[in-house]
Amino acid sequence: MVLLAAGALFTAPAEARAGHVPAGGQPFATWVEILPAASPPDRAAAGIAYDAAREEVVLFGGTHGRPPQLGDTWTFDGGSWKEEAPLRSPPYRSGPAMAYDAARRRVVVFGGVNAHLGYLNDTWSWDGRTWTKKRPPTSPTPRFGARMVYDPGSELVLLFGGNLGEQTLDDTWAWDGTTWTLLHPATSPPARSQFGMAYDRLNEEIVLFGGTPTPGGQLGDTWTWSGSNWHDEDPAWAPSPRNGPGMAFDPDLGTVILFGGGNDESFDLRDTWKWDGETWRQLDTGRSPPPRSHAAMTSRGEGRPLIFGGVRLLFDYRGDTWAFLSR
Repeated sequence: MVLLAAGALFTAPAEARAGHVPAGGQPFATWVEILPAASPPDRAAAGIAYDAAREEVVLFGGTHGRPPQLGDTWTFDGGSWKEEAPLRSPPYRSGPAMAYDAARRRVVVFGGVNAHLGYLNDTWSWDGRTWTKKRPPTSPTPRFGARMVYDPGSELVLLFGGNLGEQTLDDTWAWDGTTWTLLHPATSPPARSQFGMAYDRLNEEIVLFGGTPTPGGQLGDTWTWSGSNWHDEDPAWAPSPRNGPGMAFDPDLGTVILFGGGNDESFDLRDTWKWDGETWRQLDTGRSPPPRSHAAMTSRGEGRPLIFGGVRLLFDYRGDTWAFLSR
């Protein structure tokens, strides 16, 4: 296991800085564990996003398997975590959708489930100091396990899927800072929750993978959003079906990175894959975080993808921080 002290997060190993390519022609890629002085408590199913205006990662909520759900807000500056003390906060919850709205320079949180298994459909925004509850005239239905990603082409935050009790959802919504609008694409992914989704900056499209359908099981399909419609991809290679994977864009490789998740046999995974716009390729990282699903994963602007927390085997909640390094 590679351990990095706080402040060393973005120092790549020497072979990476030298552009070393291991045998077989694969670019250097590995995971390193960060050891900040303070960290959020163990949790899974938290919301996470990179706040580009303030150059810090924002983490909110989640669950540690014991009621109530969590409602704390933490920020990460690349070297250390800091617990924030906002004047107002969203109610405690796990499984919210969360994304940075670049056009409005705010982090946005939507939905999730509270400690009483009440499904939520409230919208909140973070300005770096406190949370503000938004009061849109139209909102998606309450849900858990949806995903949100900012679409630079439309300057809107896109939301897809989730579940409301036993019902999984397949609707696509857009947030413009004031209200939600239900979109009507010609094609859509099948209903699902707890999937992976990230924006591919190189190919200028949103990438969606996997998740949990109704009445159960796991999905292993790949979809992309081009700005007005979903497209069912047919890659030559793909990760195995799973739910709760982490996904984020890596600027060094110029690809979306997928890590871990849980499969239908209740085993958690620790594999790393990259999406190049046409197919998936598994990366031999040598080192990786322990197996987990429902970790919080985001890209730190032009920096490395970051993972925090997650859960293994349903009860082993994690509170570790890892960064993905590549060249």
